Amino acid sequence: IRAAIPGAVVVGASTCGHPNVDNGWWTTYLDYVKANNVEPNIYSWHDLPGDPVAHSNSLKTLLSARSMTTSRPFQVNEYGAGSEQNPGRGGWYISRLERAGADGLRANWAWGANLHDFEANLLTKTGSQYLPLGEWFLYRYYGSQTGNIVNLTPGTNTDGLATKDNSARNAKILLGSNGNTGNVTVNLNRLDTTSVVENGRVRAIVQRIPNNGGGAVTGPMTVSDQTLTVSNNSASVSVPWTDAADGYTVTLLP
Repeated sequence: IRAAIPGAVVVGASTCGHPNVDNGWWTTYLDYVKANNVEPNIYSWHDLPGDPVAHSNSLKTLLSARSMTTSRPFQVNEYGAGSEQNPGRGGWYISRLERAGADGLRANWAWGANLHDFEANLLTKTGSQYLPLGEWFLYRYYGSQTGNIVNLTPGTNTDGLATKDNSARNAKILLGSNGNTGNVTVNLNRLDTTSVVENGRVRAIVQRIPNNGGGAVTGPMTVSDQTLTVSNNSASVSVPWTDAADGYTVTLLP
């Protein structure tokens, strides 16, 4: 390929097998591409299911053991098994892809006429009218996160993506679950680096993005909308995670 098309970007191995250190297929593959000088420009694999962070780290271990560069981009070119396509798990995959610094492509399990319909299972239809599913609103919130990504410490089977946009005067946190339920405390630290604190207070809006059993939803549901007192540049909110398939967001405003 490279001889025929100079400058071609080669992506591989695009296998459904995770690049784990005990995966004999991957070890054989990496031995071959090193010996023959045919490394792909981008390493890719499927996580169905899987953890982009764990598998990115294991691939780096495999590459380091062979004195191969670990700086080539990674791409999870299929994520989200059919049973995982809900706001909770979608938010978790988004968070893990961001944490791994990897590109990701959400799997499309449709076929036939539906293959190019329903936005790959983000929409449903009543008659001729399309209606959004919960995960559609999850991706919409993700798309609204602007400014700078800030540090977020994951919990047990929970993770998230936090951003602050000081010019727009907001901070946003997308939260996803890898099967976790129960009350989750979100500690908000270093609020002095944001533009959302006024007179020692900040407005915190917690919203639930319902899965609704995989049916249509009208939008996020507000769980709480409160003014928090900021102490030592910190505050906290509670997320009552009753269904792991639901996603949550925390929006901070002045």
